[in-house]
Amino acid sequence: MSHNNNIMKITIFAFLLSFSISNAQFNIGIRGGLTLSNQELSTQFENFGENKYSPYLGIIGEYRFGKIAVASDITYLNLGSTGNVELRNNFDAPSTKQGVEINLNTISLNVLGKYYFTDEFNIGLGGYYGYIFDAEFKPNSTFSRYFKDSDFGLVLGAEYRIYKELFIEGRYSYGLTNIFENPTPFINNQPFDPVITSSGYSVKNRFLNIGLGYRF
Repeated sequence: MSHNNNIMKITIFAFLLSFSISNAQFNIGIRGGLTLSNQELSTQFENFGENKYSPYLGIIGEYRFGKIAVASDITYLNLGSTGNVELRNNFDAPSTKQGVEINLNTISLNVLGKYYFTDEFNIGLGGYYGYIFDAEFKPNSTFSRYFKDSDFGLVLGAEYRIYKELFIEGRYSYGLTNIFENPTPFINNQPFDPVITSSGYSVKNRFLNIGLGYRF
C-alpha cells in the first residue's frame, strides 16, 4: 500500500513539474556594460583603495514562472584593483611603498532567484562561481602565480525593462573566498615578501556591474 502511495506521489509531483515547465516563459539574451571592481585585503599595511574599471559581456538564460524566475548567465569579467602596498625584498630590508595593479581575467557563472514586482522591475539574489584563467600582478609578476583559479561569492541585483526587451541592470557581487595563496619566504633561493608570508595575506573580490541587456 505504501509502495502505491509513493508511486502516486511521484506521479503527481512529475505532473506538477511538467505543468510548471510547460507554463514557464524561457528567454535567452545578452548583457554587457561596465565593471567597477576592488579587493578586500587583510594585511597590516595599507589596503588597495582605488577601483578598477573594465567592460563585461555575458550570455543569459531565464525561466520565469509568473512573478518568480530562475536566471543564470556566463559572463566575462576583468576584475582587480589598483593602489599602494608596502613590500620588502627580504627579511632584513626596510619596506618600501609601491604602486601595484591586479588584473584577474575571469569567467563567471551566476545563478539567481528573481522576484518580479512588475513586468518591468525585478530584484535577484543568488551566488556566483568565478574561474580565474589569467592573473597578473604588476609590477612584480612573480606573485601572479599565487592567485587561485576559483572564486565563490554572493550576488544581489536589480533590473528594469526600459523598452520592449531592452533592460538596464545593476548587480553587486561579494566574494567569500580568499583568492590568494600565501607563498613561502624562499622558493628556489629566491626571496619572497615576508610581509605577505607572515601576515596571512587575504584577497577577496568585490565588484559592481552596471549595464544593459536584451532578451530575445
